[in-house]
Amino acid sequence: MIKAGTTVNLEGARIGMVNNCSVNITGQCPHCSISITYCAVETLFSFDMNVCPNCGKHFTVNAIDYCDHDKLNENVGLLLKEGSVAVWAVTCTNFHWLLKAVPALKADNAFFINKNEIIIPHNGAAVKSLGGKPVCLPEIINDFQIDTIIVPNSLKVYSEIKDQCLVEFPGVKRVVHIAELIS
Repeated sequence: MIKAGTTVNLEGARIGMVNNCSVNITGQCPHCSISITYCAVETLFSFDMNVCPNCGKHFTVNAIDYCDHDKLNENVGLLLKEGSVAVWAVTCTNFHWLLKAVPALKADNAFFINKNEIIIPHNGAAVKSLGGKPVCLPEIINDFQIDTIIVPNSLKVYSEIKDQCLVEFPGVKRVVHIAELIS
């Protein structure tokens, strides 16, 4: 029995990469066990409640929960061996899961970037660091010769950051959507 107020995830979920940096997620409703598929999910970090089309009960589908964290960590580790890496745009929603799923991001040559102050929703406080690492403005890209950017957000944000890097940060060799690193 599921207790009231607890977060319930899709059960037995499998995740599959789609060519455009989105993923498909297939699993079973944790309440009635019907098979459900979500196609072309753009962000790995979503805490929205979903409703089962069969029983009408709620559950979450947070794609990062279903990724192979070892593979994701390994792929980020390989990027870190080649140079400095920044995660841009890090938010209150994704930082916890990033540090949990990708311990490699604790490395000295891994940075967190957001172009705006991050505000914690429930108390309005500004976040200066996440997991002990400072949250920096994009200008650090040049200061630390960051050559790889990982974008853990929607494809729209990914495209905006990629365009901004082309114009403002020519030293950036690659901009990678996090979904590209899960397989």
